[in-house]
Amino acid sequence: MDSLPSSSSSSLVSFCGRISIIGSRSRPFQPRKDAFLRLRGDVITVHRDEECGQLVLPPLSIHYLILAKKKGSLFKMYFRADGSETVLRFRVEEPLVSAFSFLLLESWQGRRGVSFMEDDGDWNALARGWARRKRENVENGMKEEEEWREASITLTNQHLTILFDDKEKEERIDLRRVISCSSHFDSLDWCSSVRKEKEKEERQSAYSIRLNMNDQFVSIDSGEMKMVSTLRSIISQSISLPQTSLVTCRLTENGVPLVIEEAIRFLSDENRLCTRGIYRISAKSSMKTRLVDHMIHSPGSVFTSLHSFRSETNGNVTNETNDYARDEVYMVCDGLRSFLRRMESPLIPEVLHIPLFDAIAELSPSSRLEKVLSVLHSRHFPSIHLKTLFLLLSHLRDVAKRNEDNGMTSDNLSRILAPSLFSSESSWEVLDEITPRVSSTLFLIDNFHLITS
Repeated sequence: MDSLPSSSSSSLVSFCGRISIIGSRSRPFQPRKDAFLRLRGDVITVHRDEECGQLVLPPLSIHYLILAKKKGSLFKMYFRADGSETVLRFRVEEPLVSAFSFLLLESWQGRRGVSFMEDDGDWNALARGWARRKRENVENGMKEEEEWREASITLTNQHLTILFDDKEKEERIDLRRVISCSSHFDSLDWCSSVRKEKEKEERQSAYSIRLNMNDQFVSIDSGEMKMVSTLRSIISQSISLPQTSLVTCRLTENGVPLVIEEAIRFLSDENRLCTRGIYRISAKSSMKTRLVDHMIHSPGSVFTSLHSFRSETNGNVTNETNDYARDEVYMVCDGLRSFLRRMESPLIPEVLHIPLFDAIAELSPSSRLEKVLSVLHSRHFPSIHLKTLFLLLSHLRDVAKRNEDNGMTSDNLSRILAPSLFSSESSWEVLDEITPRVSSTLFLIDNFHLITS
């Protein structure tokens, strides 16, 4: 690895700092508590002293980097060139971690002549591999499957960014839209360009991975099983985190939490909308607790397993034309309300409560609507929160339209749902705010058609 590709930026030293080398497989040498790493353009060198004189190991080019992963201040990097592999594992001094992480990412991106979209999370892994996308149109049954192509992959806390070698623009996948990350051990599901190399594995552990989304799949493969297993491990861990805030929830293609859209879809059946006492009658506490726990920890399978709760229903079963359990309706309504209140921040952000209350108190109808719209489209109102609020309001309006059948007017609904819109598990109930919360919820339900027109 002594012959390095030329770099137009090789004269620029972007990082130089103290590190502790934990190990390397390039050539034998002892771990060092004190060494100095220099990132110069796209070349990494490790020196014995601060003067950057004697090298600890040969220079390493980002051009040959096949995998880099980090956890906290610990970095592990794999380089491969001319059939040999170099593995460098080191710890960066705490104050310099963010700077080195950022500059290494810039060097990784710049080497491929493009800057990835800015991300709101720090990277967890950088990798070289193969990827392909498969789309399925549920309505017409059409399938579109791309060929395997080489790509550079960047994995952060919330996104997987793929830059194919033959394209100038990256493709970015929001991990919140990923329903599952599965392993494929069948060689027919592997990339043909790396199949022979994978079949040489002594252990029966070779596989490719597939990210499953609503209407598409993204497959990733590599002859380097450590790359595949690293990405699978990080992605699986990311998508299995408990849903404790709307911002981190699994999302649908509409950009709203999966469990909330599925709950509202379940309740939108005409017979369920007309259920007497919808949102007013409570389900059994044990049923609600189990459902909310599933909504938080297993969002992808909640509404495909509602039958598992039926053993606890009281048997009040069906409508003559559509078989459905009233208890299931009450349970999903309770679950939806409780799920919203379990979030770390309210559906309507706390910082906007007083501005919204003041807007609702305006005497002039036109001025009231104008100020309410100003609050809803404030920069303090996250997009996911606003989309979720509009989805819920649209549903509640549908419920209120059927009040002759279900007995639930918009006034009744606003009294029951206001705590779910304005409160969270961590917030305090303020008695002085109960009335404005209810009146604000009522205004939003009754004027939803004006708010979204």
